[in-house]
Amino acid sequence: MLLASDLHPGIAIGRGAAWLLVGGCVLASLQAARRPAATAQPDAGWSPALIAALVLAWQVLTYLWHAPVLMPGAPWILERAAAAVCAWGLASWCAGRDLDGAARGLCGAGAVVLIVAALSDLFAPIAGVLGAEAPFGLSNFNVAAAMPLLGVGRLLLRRGRLSFSTAALVVLGWMALFIVALRLSHDGLGYHLHLHEGVRGAMVEALAMGGLAVLFLLPRDVHLPGVVLAALLLLGGEAYVVAGRVDTTAFAPSTLQRVFLWRSGCEAVMRAPLMGYGPGSAVAVLNQQPSFPAAWLSVPSYPEHAHQELLETLLDGGLINLALLGWLGWATLAPLWRRRERPIAQALLIGWAGFLSHAMLEVGLSQPGPVLMFSLLAGVSWAVGAAVTEPESTAPRRASTPAPALATLRQLLAAVAGLQVALALSVFLFGEMRGHLGRLAVGSVSELQLRAASVSERAAQDGNAGAQVKAIAQLRSLVGPLDILDYQQASLLQQISPGQLHQAVGPARPSAAPGAATACAPASAVRCGA
Repeated sequence: MLLASDLHPGIAIGRGAAWLLVGGCVLASLQAARRPAATAQPDAGWSPALIAALVLAWQVLTYLWHAPVLMPGAPWILERAAAAVCAWGLASWCAGRDLDGAARGLCGAGAVVLIVAALSDLFAPIAGVLGAEAPFGLSNFNVAAAMPLLGVGRLLLRRGRLSFSTAALVVLGWMALFIVALRLSHDGLGYHLHLHEGVRGAMVEALAMGGLAVLFLLPRDVHLPGVVLAALLLLGGEAYVVAGRVDTTAFAPSTLQRVFLWRSGCEAVMRAPLMGYGPGSAVAVLNQQPSFPAAWLSVPSYPEHAHQELLETLLDGGLINLALLGWLGWATLAPLWRRRERPIAQALLIGWAGFLSHAMLEVGLSQPGPVLMFSLLAGVSWAVGAAVTEPESTAPRRASTPAPALATLRQLLAAVAGLQVALALSVFLFGEMRGHLGRLAVGSVSELQLRAASVSERAAQDGNAGAQVKAIAQLRSLVGPLDILDYQQASLLQQISPGQLHQAVGPARPSAAPGAATACAPASAVRCGA
């Protein structure tokens, strides 16, 4: 993890974790090449890995069909595809092995992430609320990604199922979690603990995990009603705030920004409810909505995502995407829920409670680190779900034994698919290190903006306003109409002649200023090159 963070520091926050996804894809391909022909099949019907492939296929289709911008959808799809391959490879590797050992590995991974984050915070602090950036990116995402894994370890530790070394690692991980949370609670670099914006998601996550752990202590008959009631309270409370039924004047600026971003997201979803806009479209879609100006006034920034996984799912692929992800969630969680009296299934369900509750406040799947942690949790859950699906008594586990030729073909296709995903993600990451793939600039929205700002700064030093306008136009073609671009362009247009403008951006007229009639146009109006 430390090595991955040093491959290209300072480019995209936490992008080094994506190299671990590449390594995971290679290992999954090797596992596919040596997997035996007969493998246990869960009773849930379709394999969760196959459903995940359908989800990815739909997201690729919507991205290629009508995504308004190229970035950040491309890296999101590649990282999610790599996560699916890693999860499948881990589940395949765990089949027939000690599943308690796999759970110990989960909590160990979460502990290591938080320990590295704590060390980064303590020994390489930088000014600002979020502190130093660990290999997995922003510290609040570290906490969000690792807490479910530590929750798994905490429950197994209580049941006496961890070795001394793993238990020590879990304890250190919880200590590191406290250190990181303490840093997130500081006022800048001060040491005044208060309810800060940086830990709000972690607090909701901790409450959800603790609440489910307490619920499991109660009679079995109250488990499902309790979970449904808690989910309705969380969703209903969020909807109540978004609907304007709560006085938001006392909210912190970034919390208030999220409320208006959620309203913008709801407005955007109503425009394209069935198919959405394509992965990574929030940056070009949300700022087209009537409620967005209030979000921008709260915190002047662009919306790289919707800050809520449910809304992001609908923006990425509409109700079809939501239905496919719901199917995947059912195939993953239903086998665990049916055997929740088993410590390992119960521990994994508590981990998922943390992940899903945090998803109501953030979009962890937009960051490589949480995506990797998600793949580990999913892979072990798939393996445990397949192992505990059959009743504990009588019938042996159902197995699939295809013909040797068909089994060999499946193994070959799975291995090749894993290597292709690893290759595609590697090519993108190397291109990101260079800043471009061929003539196409690639990267996250923030790094593309930083590179454009660097080009513009050099052009300003040379007195070349035309080059500055060209940099703005190129950035808009990749990520859509960021809020600050029109203001920057308007100030530059006073300094150049029409001939310089034509040379910089071509014959097209400059875009309208924010607030004009085009501000609420459909997202297709800002498609690349439009």
